[in-house]
Amino acid sequence: MACAHSITSTLYRVARAWLKAACFAVCLVSAFLSGSGCASEPPQRLGDPPAVVIQPEQGRQELRNGFAYAIERAGAGAPGIDAIRGRSRPVEQAGLTPWQVISGAAVGFGFTDDVVWLHCFLSNPSDAPLARLLSMPGTIDSLDLYVRNGSSWEVQHTGKKVGYDARPIRAHELALPLVLRPHTTEELWLRASGRDSLELHPLIWTAEAFDRENVRQSLAAAAYFGALGTMALFNLFIWISLRDRAYLYYGLFQLAAMLMLGAADGRTFRYLWPNSPEWAARSEMIFTFLALLTGVMFTRNFLGPGYFKGLGERIFRGFVTLYLLGLVGALLTDHRLMQSATVAAIALNCAAALTAGIVATSLGSPNGPIFTAAFTILLISGILSAGAYLGTWDAPFLEVEVPRLGSVAEAVLLSFGLARRIKLAQRDKEAVQGQLVAQERAHAHLLERRVQERTKELQDALEQLRDAQARMVIQARLASLGHLIAGVAHEVGNPLNFVIGGSSEVRKRLRVLKTTLSSLVPSDSPTTRTLDGALEAAELVRDGSDRIHRLIENLRAYTGVRGRARQPLDVRETLESTLLLIEPLTTQQRVRVVRDFAATVPLVRSPPGELGQVFLNLMLNSCQAMPDGGTLTLVVRATEERIDVVVQDTGQGVPAEHREAIFDPFFTTRLSEGTGLGLSLSARIVADHGGELRLLSEAPGASFQVSLPCQESLAQSQDGRGI
Repeated sequence: MACAHSITSTLYRVARAWLKAACFAVCLVSAFLSGSGCASEPPQRLGDPPAVVIQPEQGRQELRNGFAYAIERAGAGAPGIDAIRGRSRPVEQAGLTPWQVISGAAVGFGFTDDVVWLHCFLSNPSDAPLARLLSMPGTIDSLDLYVRNGSSWEVQHTGKKVGYDARPIRAHELALPLVLRPHTTEELWLRASGRDSLELHPLIWTAEAFDRENVRQSLAAAAYFGALGTMALFNLFIWISLRDRAYLYYGLFQLAAMLMLGAADGRTFRYLWPNSPEWAARSEMIFTFLALLTGVMFTRNFLGPGYFKGLGERIFRGFVTLYLLGLVGALLTDHRLMQSATVAAIALNCAAALTAGIVATSLGSPNGPIFTAAFTILLISGILSAGAYLGTWDAPFLEVEVPRLGSVAEAVLLSFGLARRIKLAQRDKEAVQGQLVAQERAHAHLLERRVQERTKELQDALEQLRDAQARMVIQARLASLGHLIAGVAHEVGNPLNFVIGGSSEVRKRLRVLKTTLSSLVPSDSPTTRTLDGALEAAELVRDGSDRIHRLIENLRAYTGVRGRARQPLDVRETLESTLLLIEPLTTQQRVRVVRDFAATVPLVRSPPGELGQVFLNLMLNSCQAMPDGGTLTLVVRATEERIDVVVQDTGQGVPAEHREAIFDPFFTTRLSEGTGLGLSLSARIVADHGGELRLLSEAPGASFQVSLPCQESLAQSQDGRGI
């Protein structure tokens, strides 16, 4: 319902505006075609006019109620002044209407082909002759003044079709000089004709007052044309900068409107082509159609091309075509019908522009209200000027001053609209720039994130490369060490085998000898004690040889020289065996051992002694970290797939700067007590079992966790690898 009401209200406003404009256009066209349709005549009476007393002290004086007129119909011939003077009584004769006295100061006849005669009496009551100027509006094509000079008539001629150099007085208003003799009454006869709207408003001036009025009008015209020209040029410069056609059409429209009004009041005739009256007459219509053409182009661009779609676009093209045809016609002729068409086009254009503004406003155009207000003011000023021009009302100043004021007001409002257009464009530009900045920021953020991701990938790749390089270096060192150890083991292994075999044989034979002598020699005899000492020495040799053998085996295990078969074992038993080995050390250092073993623990597969070596290394490190005593906690937990063994102490812990290097080969903080192979070898042994050795925490103390797969899980893994 609200939408329907809005549409109905808009259509009503449009129809009302069109109806008013159409009525005014019909009135104008009727006036132009009939010559008197819209012209109004002031109250009149028949007879001679009374004499007008010219006051010496008045610079400007109207002939109010002081002149009579008669109309000489077109085609009635050209009667002379004597014939006209003989008809100065209200007797109707062929071709001449009765004389009528004007009850006012002016009379208008609209567009007419008739000739109008004026008759008046001017009285000079002073003792000195009075020099005066008789002025008439500048729209009269031909104006003749007849003054009695003895027995003859003195005739002065001027008019719109007379060049400025040929006029008695050079002014845009028509002016003729008069000399009134003292204490006499002069009888004046004027003959006026023309194709333009005929308006008669006689004024009597002193030369000084006439010059002052011309200067005032020239200053007012200069201010008007200067303001309008400045706005036009300013917008043309804006168009050069922004390339927005609205500013181009506005500048051209204001220049054309300025020339149109300048031609209407004779300014262009006086200053541009003072001796070309025919061209001056045509230039009025030419400039008018140029103003209409640029005005309709400006209207379309100012309101927005989006509001001229379909029917609106066709109407716009129709107006452009109509004005182009009118421009061509104005270049070819200044016929009366062309003049009528020009004024009708002005009225139609104002109505169409006002309608376009109302429709655009109802459709949401931001420039619609300003445009509508501007052309409403221009239309009102045009109506007032046309009424004064056609004689509808007696207000000569409305012919020029009001259109100028309306034009300036319209130009100012449209300039505000264009300035607002710049503001809107700036706001749109800022919005677009904001979006672009946001997009650029988002793009930069995305790019930065991608760069960070790529940098991280490169850093990870570099770390991997460094790790691989370090591993390759270590592997190369280990390979060299392996070759060295293999050679040493080979060279040491053979003599060691002899030592082990010889010591075993010595022990065996010493036992046989002791058994044999036990029945012959007492047990406390020197011989028996000597045999016991020899047996202990052989045992020491055997133990030392076994230790050397195990060391060689450990070195072989670290360098990959291992080949012993894996056997099922219980890690709890391995831990207990290892505790027995370090029991003297724990007792000496007052280290308390806490066992936290799960009740049921699956078996693991491991070569004999390897896991014991891992646990031994971890326990020895814990004891070395607690030289003044502490607690060594052993925890065993198991799941269906893995077994976790935790070795925890209450020592100083591992410093933060050493955490990443403790599993590196040859890394040690106790140079006098070890070689730095313990944790590295242990980590490698656990890795060979498919498990993991890692540092859990460092406070309080150090906590290492050994994770090993169960026997079944390890078997499945080996089957999966094809082992």
